[in-house]
Amino acid sequence: MAESVVPLVSQPVPRVRRSRAVNILGVAGTIVFAAVVLIAIFAPWISPVDPLAQDLANRFAPPFWLDGGSLSHPLGSDQLGRDILSRLIYGARLSMFISLSAVTIAALVGTGLGLLAGYAAGRPSRGSRSLDRAVVSLTAMALAIPGVLLAIAVAAVLGTSAPVLILILSLFGWVVFARLTRSILLSLHDRAFVEAATVLGASRTRTVVRHMLPQALPQIVVIAALQVGFMILVESSLGYLGLGVQPPTPTWGNMVAEGRTILGATPWVAVFSGLAITVTVLSVNFMSDLIRDRLSAEQTKQLSQEVG
Repeated sequence: MAESVVPLVSQPVPRVRRSRAVNILGVAGTIVFAAVVLIAIFAPWISPVDPLAQDLANRFAPPFWLDGGSLSHPLGSDQLGRDILSRLIYGARLSMFISLSAVTIAALVGTGLGLLAGYAAGRPSRGSRSLDRAVVSLTAMALAIPGVLLAIAVAAVLGTSAPVLILILSLFGWVVFARLTRSILLSLHDRAFVEAATVLGASRTRTVVRHMLPQALPQIVVIAALQVGFMILVESSLGYLGLGVQPPTPTWGNMVAEGRTILGATPWVAVFSGLAITVTVLSVNFMSDLIRDRLSAEQTKQLSQEVG
């Protein structure tokens, strides 16, 4: 009797602990990410100085807590005497704008194509099957192209600017949304609520948009949140490689690139921008975990009410 009771008592504990840990980290991540977004929005008002202003008399000034540092450059200055804190703030603005814009475009395009393929896959006609195969082939072709080579080719033709980076990152990201949406719709075709809608006379388009898409939205939102972090990493990597927005405009990626050759002598030139990337991406990942749990719980509650 005792042996059969122990698993029943001990089994829920890890789940409760995990849920609490996810909630704590998720809330913390949401707060940090919201703070980064607010910093990006209000950069002109909270930046101490102009991020492009040079002060050659204070080249390589250390952070204020080190010997020789001062509050005039709280996080130090770079090789041209530019204030690192101001450049970090304006770098956040550019990174957030590029990443969020790219994820929005990729989500709209990818989800639209996924809905189109999922809609076509559920119809028996030959034309619909051909449309589904066309979308699947397009996603396979996109996955077969190396991302860095694609970025180099697009940057070589169109140049390096924020709109070009948004285009490049959108080309990186739409495939994930298309494949996810299509796979979810395919798994829903035989569900009872879809058959019920069809029996009640709902058109195929209405069934997909009104009944099937809401079931896919929680996972799409979670993937979109994760993609924001991924886009920040890719944008920073392209900036590090010299394929992003060009200096003197500050981005986190090109700040790391500018400080890599002097990392041993003046680490603050590169370290703070690297920390900004790391903290922001981690906060997005924790936030996405929280969003996933909340949306899954809400969806389960709605399904329970419908069944009841």
